[in-house]
Amino acid sequence: EPDQGHDHALNKGFARATGQVMAWINSSDALSASSLRIVGEIFSQLGERVHWLTGLSAGMLEDGRVIGVGGPRAYNQRLLQLGMYEGRKFGWVQQEGTFWSRALWKETGGRIDDSLGALVDFELWVRFATHARLFTVPTILGIYRHHTEGNLQSLGYAYFMEVVDKVQGRLSNGLLRKLVPVRALRWLERQGLSLSKDFVRYDFQREGWVLQA
Repeated sequence: EPDQGHDHALNKGFARATGQVMAWINSSDALSASSLRIVGEIFSQLGERVHWLTGLSAGMLEDGRVIGVGGPRAYNQRLLQLGMYEGRKFGWVQQEGTFWSRALWKETGGRIDDSLGALVDFELWVRFATHARLFTVPTILGIYRHHTEGNLQSLGYAYFMEVVDKVQGRLSNGLLRKLVPVRALRWLERQGLSLSKDFVRYDFQREGWVLQA
């Protein structure tokens, strides 16, 4: 039906959703064949310990060929709160493979910010990080489709500038970004000093999903 754009349509869909686990997939992207079963098992088996989950980053060409898969990584909750995962300093949280609980959704406002356009996922992750840790499961859950129109580097830069203008300006991280060089933050990440190693893995002996902190 007619709507006022992508973000408005998402809010209408979420308002009608009834499930206890939530996510969205854009029309040109894809979920992996087993993603919904894996996500359902994790949320069911780990209960209140996991409210927010993401998989490996993955990309494919327009014809469906998967051409890139990122390695397992942990996300620092404080840096998520500060909006540092905008694609340039520490990478990003891939929307196509990210799922969350209805409880977390309600606790953080129960809607996406429909004034932000393409930044709705980034802003939502910042809000989520004030209430929950982001866990990573080392498998592909969602796949982003790269399109030929437009230069990826220029599109990425435009996205970054929008993040700085529309989202980071709301956050109290201006002083941090001025005082602490990005290379210092990256060094801390490499040393493991700034990260909580929040992973969910499958335990073959227990035949179920477990937390690996």
